[in-house]
Amino acid sequence: MKLRTLWLFAMMAGLAACKPGEGGTCSGPGACDEGLLCVKGVCFTPEGADKKCAAEPACKARGECTATEDKCQVAKDADCAASGLCRLSGRCSFKDGKCVVTSDSDCQGLQQCKEHGACRAKDGECVATTDSDCEATEGCKARGMCGAESGRCQATKKAHCENLNSCKLDGKCTAKAGACVVDSDEDCKTSKRCDSVGACTAKDGQCVAGSDKDCKDSAACERGQRCRAEKGKCVE
Repeated sequence: MKLRTLWLFAMMAGLAACKPGEGGTCSGPGACDEGLLCVKGVCFTPEGADKKCAAEPACKARGECTATEDKCQVAKDADCAASGLCRLSGRCSFKDGKCVVTSDSDCQGLQQCKEHGACRAKDGECVATTDSDCEATEGCKARGMCGAESGRCQATKKAHCENLNSCKLDGKCTAKAGACVVDSDEDCKTSKRCDSVGACTAKDGQCVAGSDKDCKDSAACERGQRCRAEKGKCVE
């Protein structure tokens, strides 16, 4: 009886020590046979585990293409270079466990460089550091964001705003808090809307008809008999 009991204990211990081989199901680190990795609940050889990781969406999106410590992780420059992080934000190099920006060349082919001037590598990201980066962008031409400040392109002086259509038409001629805005009656009086509809007074960031005089001096009164200011507009 004692021998039978010892045999049963030995058999159970042997079963407990037996781990699944390649292709077997597993539950986490160390769950597979020696030399195998448990990735996504399946035991793989190191080569097979890398192929499994490379086929996952997280590889293309975030560079998690290499199997290490039973997980798909970022482990080398090649992982980052093949990822969306590289194509979209210039994070093409591996450093300290993640994909980061390490050189200006990582940034200069990106859409955010062309559109927003974020063409220089700094602290692992692409940022705008010089006015020349900003001056070539669409944001400079359309919205006056022609000066580099705090890592991004902004309207930093009046000259950035004065040649814009938004200044000539709507009075947004003053650089304030990084944007071209209406900041004074003078901004409004130089606009076309002052001449055409009497919007010659600055109020709450917009040009409005602030007085009967604004209306009487405009085409709204001369051509449309709208010569009285009411609620920011010229009316009959």
